[in-house]
Amino acid sequence: MIENLKTEDIVKARFVLRKDPVLRPFDGSFVVADPTLLTPDETPDGLWHIFFHTNFGVYHFVSRDGISFEKKAKLVKAAMRPNINVIDGEYCLFYEKTRPVFFNLMNLMHLAKWKSHIEIIKSRDLVNWTEPVTVIDYTEDYQKTPEGGHSISNPYLIKTDDGRYRIYYSCGLTFIKDCGFSEPTYISYAESEKYDTCYTSAKEPIIKPDVHDKYFNLCTGCIKVF
Repeated sequence: MIENLKTEDIVKARFVLRKDPVLRPFDGSFVVADPTLLTPDETPDGLWHIFFHTNFGVYHFVSRDGISFEKKAKLVKAAMRPNINVIDGEYCLFYEKTRPVFFNLMNLMHLAKWKSHIEIIKSRDLVNWTEPVTVIDYTEDYQKTPEGGHSISNPYLIKTDDGRYRIYYSCGLTFIKDCGFSEPTYISYAESEKYDTCYTSAKEPIIKPDVHDKYFNLCTGCIKVF
């Protein structure tokens, strides 16, 4: 693995797009999305472990080379946008928990409200996982969608300099006409003394669209912070 990778190293690197995808849709889903990865130096079996979502939930695949992946398990139904972390020897998977797929399809047709929150499951061996626990739920008005539901998604965990845990997340939904679906409206965050419970959300989002900015006036999508 490359240690102490700097931004300038990435800028100078030459990337070549593979002709074949690493993962394809399967089992009736039309999408595989939002991968989060553990490299061999981080795993008990020395394999690559990837977590991602389809239309039907969050999945866990493994690989020996980081390119050819095999199905290991479906971890959570009606969930999406996972983020894997290693904390004190424990694997912590955060994700957006949604309503069952029927309601999500109804939402695409504007016949049902979108409702989601952030959950966590944990494992010591990447085989046995704990029961889900909600870590961020709907508490602020800006997390609402125009239809009256609420969306809290795209969790991304960091540890701050003062030892607290902070989860950046997306919230709200904006319908993008030329795409035919919605994307998150705002970026916000929540903090806690513990990584797996008691998170308190900021009272206002930290990033939001600007009607006067021609490149940034619809929505914010998701964010990764390093």
